[in-house]
Amino acid sequence: MATDHSLFVYDRALRRLTFLDWTGNVVNERRTGCMGEVVPLAQVNNEGFIGVLETRPVLPPGVQRGPLFLIACSGTDGSFDTLGEWHGKERYVTSTQQNWVAVGFGRTALYDGRGVHSIVGTNDSLNLTRFRGSAVHTQIRGGVPITRIVTPQEREEWTNLFLSSIPEVARTGYRSQTEVRDTYPAVGAVKVDAGGRIWVGDYAKLSGERRLWSVIGVDGTPIGSVRLPVFHPEWFTFNNGTFTGRVPVDFEVTIPSPLHELLDIAVDRIALLRKDDSGAEFVEVYEIGVP
Repeated sequence: MATDHSLFVYDRALRRLTFLDWTGNVVNERRTGCMGEVVPLAQVNNEGFIGVLETRPVLPPGVQRGPLFLIACSGTDGSFDTLGEWHGKERYVTSTQQNWVAVGFGRTALYDGRGVHSIVGTNDSLNLTRFRGSAVHTQIRGGVPITRIVTPQEREEWTNLFLSSIPEVARTGYRSQTEVRDTYPAVGAVKVDAGGRIWVGDYAKLSGERRLWSVIGVDGTPIGSVRLPVFHPEWFTFNNGTFTGRVPVDFEVTIPSPLHELLDIAVDRIALLRKDDSGAEFVEVYEIGVP
């Protein structure tokens, strides 16, 4: 959504971007020449956008992180310029290079956009970069926070959760390829509002009920914090021939990013994604006061 409440919608299958005015009328369409997965973050005009691109190259065996690029797509021919590069999702690449296996509590890149603002960083630290259009607007240098150790119980909990998504006949092989980090990532989620304020969420534990969201102003200084109920995404089911199992929303790729509870932020309200005891999802709106 742009600052004037107009919309732009990206069709991943067709690689087509559709621009609509605030009444819902289509004002322009264009395709992008990006080879890879793309998520538009901020609108440049009725012809272009700022977004993230994951190319997913072939990686050598072992624990690897592919690249994530921030791109500016402003030409009518689908071409783009690269504005920056970050390390993407951490995953274990098998010896055959045919499969990627999730890393427990692995590092990844985080991103979001609203209006003319977009933000990108990795959850290795609290360092984030906010862009206004295609130009760097603010560098947030939060450094590395106090290390939070992953306990043996939490390692086992994650491993069991992951293996439950794998068909039983294949679990032995996956267990031998499973990697679990010894420490938690520094950051769990990021969100930027239309005014350019950055909301940074702690990394939520698997059984966590709430997490702290810190608010950073447009000048890079902290201005407040709030604890919000954690949204734990449901697991998708899949059927691969005679094999059945479940796979978590948190894939082995950087795009799409995992869902979290902070859906949207207005001047004095936030919209939260919640889930009741039966698993039904609903939205709650809270009034807030941010300096």
